[in-house]
Amino acid sequence: MLSPADRSLCQELVYGVVRRQATLDWLIARKTGGRTQKATLQILLRLGLYQMFWLDRIPAHAAVHETVELAKQLGFGPQAGFINAFLRGYDRERDQTRKWLDDLKTSQPALGYSHPDWLCERWQKRWGPDRLRQLLDWNNTPPRTFARVNTLRTDAGRLLAQWRDEGVEYDFFRRDWFEDNLIFELKSHPPLAALPAFQQG
Repeated sequence: MLSPADRSLCQELVYGVVRRQATLDWLIARKTGGRTQKATLQILLRLGLYQMFWLDRIPAHAAVHETVELAKQLGFGPQAGFINAFLRGYDRERDQTRKWLDDLKTSQPALGYSHPDWLCERWQKRWGPDRLRQLLDWNNTPPRTFARVNTLRTDAGRLLAQWRDEGVEYDFFRRDWFEDNLIFELKSHPPLAALPAFQQG
């Protein structure tokens, strides 16, 4: 069973690779001459690149090492050298690659933000290039998590005390159209389904 930190990282990797798939595949095609890779090998390369260019908390050498080790565990030992060389090549070109990724957002927004061409064309016609980039950037932002106090079962004071015991970090979320201390933005928390407060309603 994964620790909460490992579970959170695993979730970020899955969601992030799916969210950035077109951009990741563009990076892969640049180094492989557009050759199609086996599906598992393509996913491994995506995982390594995502960690290197979108997760600041993971050093590049760790991303390379873990991707190569995972490849070996999955039976891709013969390709481990290719994966290692591929990712290290991008590590050596890190600054230049970041510049390419930034330029791609302007020159080819669908690729730069990893969105369908038809959607980018529609939004650009409707709102123009600046608003298009704002929308694409917003759409790539991971969603925030909110929780509301179930006043049929508890009150805000008791729920917040329980959250402190359960390791939940939160911010008050106030709007003029609902009572104070009813809705909170969850900043950091164990898996929601594992929280007694969540299970108790």
